[in-house]
Amino acid sequence: TTVDITESVTWNTDPFTKGNVSDKGLFTAKDTSGDVTISATKDGVTSNSATVTLQLSELYVDASFTTEQGDGSKEKPFASISEAVTQAKVTGASRINVAKGTYTEDLIIDQNISLYGGYNAVHDGSAWTRDNPVTLSDTVIQAASHTAIIYSDGLTSATVLDGFRVIGGNSESLTISSGITCQSASPTITGNEIYGGRASSVSVAIINQSASSLIKNNKIISGGLPVGHADGPGGGTNNYAILNQSFSNPLI
Repeated sequence: TTVDITESVTWNTDPFTKGNVSDKGLFTAKDTSGDVTISATKDGVTSNSATVTLQLSELYVDASFTTEQGDGSKEKPFASISEAVTQAKVTGASRINVAKGTYTEDLIIDQNISLYGGYNAVHDGSAWTRDNPVTLSDTVIQAASHTAIIYSDGLTSATVLDGFRVIGGNSESLTISSGITCQSASPTITGNEIYGGRASSVSVAIINQSASSLIKNNKIISGGLPVGHADGPGGGTNNYAILNQSFSNPLI
């Protein structure tokens, strides 16, 4: 005779908000992070338990979420993209979903982490939605200093940038400004609007240094700022859409 012991075992999770456990002890995690303890109770006595740490495979960012510290979830997104990038390097998350807004940051991405803009943020646990097509001016990465995004360290085409307006530095005190710089990296840059920004000498939308980037379906403006920008047209003495330095096997 075979007896199914699960008939007399009760399974629980603590906290229960992080997932569900079936009457057979199969745990299904929710879209959240942190520690959760799974325990088995028989006749009122907890016989076995295990604690696991949940990590988000996708992180969320919303510049307007400033009421409390974010954790990268949909309910509590990070307020900056750089926070999400730092967290992704620790947890191994490969995708960051960014809500509409302006993000004044200098991003350095040296792992295969993809950024997708154009999201409509909700903080009640329901799904974020993404416009189709994305209005690029809704999600802006503006360089805090000279370059908005630097890709480095051999990144592959699995690293995607999609759905942003990217603007380089914005100061006459800068010798050079750029929207994106790829240093020995080959990201996929697609569906964006990219501006070189404003500098005293050189303004470049995309700089490739020993890179083989996949660049497609973008609007690439050489030097300058978006039309109607408060600081004028921008640009520099020398303006370039794409400046290639040891650029091999390009796909544009």
